[in-house]
Amino acid sequence: MNRFVHLICAFICLTFVIPSAQAQTDRVYKWIDDALPHRDSVYHMDLFCVENNADLWDSLSCFKHLKTLRLAVDCNELEAINPEILQNLEELYLVDLDRFPFWIGALPNLKTLDVQYTYAKVLPRRLKRLKHLEILNLSGAESLRDLKVISKLENLRVLNLQRCDLPRLPGNIGNLSALEYLNLNETGVEELPKSFWKLQKLKVLKIADSELSYLDDGIGNLQALDTLDLHFNVLRVLNNRITALGQLRYLDVSSNELENIPQNIGDLRRLSYLNASSNGLSTVPNSIDQLSHLERLELGSNLIAGLPGNMGNLHMLTTLNLASNKLTSLPESIGDLENLTSLDLHKNKLTYLPEAICKLTRLNTLNLNENQIKGLPQCIGTWVALEELNLEKNQLTDLPEGIGLLRNLRVFNVSSNAIGLLPPALTQLKGLQEADFSNNSIATLPEGFGTFPGLTSLKLGSNTLKTVPVGFGNMPQLKELSLAHNQIGEIPSGFNKMRKLELLDMRGNLLVDVEEIMGLTNLVTLRLDRNNLETLPPAISELRRLFRLSASSNVLSALPSSMSQLTELRLLTLSDNRFNLFPPVLTTMKLNELYLGNNAIEQLPESLSDLISLHVLSIYSNELTSLPDSLSNIKYLRMLDARFNQIDQLEQRRLRELYPRVVRF
Repeated sequence: MNRFVHLICAFICLTFVIPSAQAQTDRVYKWIDDALPHRDSVYHMDLFCVENNADLWDSLSCFKHLKTLRLAVDCNELEAINPEILQNLEELYLVDLDRFPFWIGALPNLKTLDVQYTYAKVLPRRLKRLKHLEILNLSGAESLRDLKVISKLENLRVLNLQRCDLPRLPGNIGNLSALEYLNLNETGVEELPKSFWKLQKLKVLKIADSELSYLDDGIGNLQALDTLDLHFNVLRVLNNRITALGQLRYLDVSSNELENIPQNIGDLRRLSYLNASSNGLSTVPNSIDQLSHLERLELGSNLIAGLPGNMGNLHMLTTLNLASNKLTSLPESIGDLENLTSLDLHKNKLTYLPEAICKLTRLNTLNLNENQIKGLPQCIGTWVALEELNLEKNQLTDLPEGIGLLRNLRVFNVSSNAIGLLPPALTQLKGLQEADFSNNSIATLPEGFGTFPGLTSLKLGSNTLKTVPVGFGNMPQLKELSLAHNQIGEIPSGFNKMRKLELLDMRGNLLVDVEEIMGLTNLVTLRLDRNNLETLPPAISELRRLFRLSASSNVLSALPSSMSQLTELRLLTLSDNRFNLFPPVLTTMKLNELYLGNNAIEQLPESLSDLISLHVLSIYSNELTSLPDSLSNIKYLRMLDARFNQIDQLEQRRLRELYPRVVRF
């Protein structure tokens, strides 16, 4: 039991909102006495106070072995602390500090000082007394200007100055001979002082999101460097001496202005991560094949037109990003990257894939979006580990039968090609979760298509489909289905089996009846625009979750009264139909947006004011001569579009006075 109590007391968080009354202070003392009988064993404490109470700080004297203290208090309160009670303190965290307390240099055992987001403008000279300080976090201290005292902290190993405004570093920063980690991200640093290259023990250097324009030869002196992050600067040249960093494993020079990287980049034999994306590179050095430990290579968004033939020697490579370049072909050696799991080649000028690419049997993700590929190799069935395949915006006319062997494929996008026929083998992809076949020339679907048990999203819009196969609705997990802009004239029976469907897009077809849709009781969005609908079925009331319904550009002239049961419907679009009368059922609903433009409505009812939640009302291009005064009762109305009606100038003037900044004529 004693051991259990000891473990509980090893860490305690005290959150006090303490009024100045003595009775409340006594209550705190009593709590300490009653709840912490083993307070000598408390080593860590978080203390948050919102009102000044000097007596509270005296109570800290009972925690004799306190090693970690986190304080979020007013600066005036900090002055009340007696530093003698903090002599064993090793870690101090101060939140929302306006200035440093006078006793900050009187903590002989302090190893960690975290004062991030301080508003202080100067680091006090007393900091130099912290001879054992190893970690100093000043991130977010945008007001700090004088950092000279930092150079006196001879045992400092970690220094975080992220988001400080420091275009120039102290000239004596090289005195930090023990420094291993330095974060200068988002500081605006423009150059590094000569003494900087004396930091012989530095392992991690981050100078991202700044204004660094060059590195001098001194960079080669940082022989212990393991991580160098220079992304988002204005570097135009990467000093060749960088290749002397024999311990370097992580190098990020992305989003600079580099036109090349050193030809002897291969000398960085321990490098496992190289990111030079978003520059102006036109070539890749031949020596890159010597990076035998490279696991991730990011060269996207450059001007690279070709790859060296020896790329296949990067046998440890798992991720290769060459997106947004000018590649017209891939070397055969790409098939030798046997450990590659992710390959991104989108937005290049590839017209074909070499057969050797089929040897990448561990490939998990392949992105070929926005190329000019006319056909896929027949051997793609060897990509047995592939989960995501993006072929959008190419020039494919068909898919090989081998596609059916990709049993692990979850995401498949082949939209915006010229595919006329889908292979029956596609129906074997039972693991599919998202599939996009839109913007092709698909006239028919293979038998069994639409029976994917795990599919959640299916897009077949903008094809030439006239029918969908029997059994199409056997997709119990489907949430999103688009068959928009086809030539479908009839919805088959069984369509309503997709009980989880939330979005159905049937725009731009030849539908005259949508009764089969009414069983889709989880629908949230239903789009029926540009069909041949003369009416909506009374059973539409079953769609109780419906939030958005659009049925513009049909031949509707009335609405079923059962629509009043659509209590969740908020956006209704009925423009470009044949309404002569304002549908009475609409005034019983809780609509936020109502679009009735381009009909033949002659009058709006006074009961329109019952639409108290209406924000947008569009009634342009009707036969209206006036608007009811009751509209002024719709207090949330923000936009009323009444253009192109028969409203004369006098009435328009009156309405503008009633609805300033709302009505449009």
